[in-house]
Amino acid sequence: MRQQWVHNGFFVVSVLIFVYMCAIGISNIFRYNAFCTEFEEQRRLLLLETHTNQVYKHQLSRVEDPLFWELEAKRRLGYVKPGEVVYKVIPKEKKGNN
Repeated sequence: MRQQWVHNGFFVVSVLIFVYMCAIGISNIFRYNAFCTEFEEQRRLLLLETHTNQVYKHQLSRVEDPLFWELEAKRRLGYVKPGEVVYKVIPKEKKGNN
């Protein structure tokens, strides 16, 4: 009879340990999935920021070029060098707009 209680107690403890291990495993699977999702989001963000950084570096390299400043002055301020001719293109009005 006592041996039966020992076997039953061992069985109950074994089942409890098994259930506990399964709960830990399932919990770790959910944590791992959340980690993978966050990792992919951070990786996408890093790629986006890297691209933005490259664009800014390219723009900074253009700022050092004197031709860039000349073209910006012409485009934004309407400056013209002596001897240059400026042509303005005026779009034709559409018929029916009175």
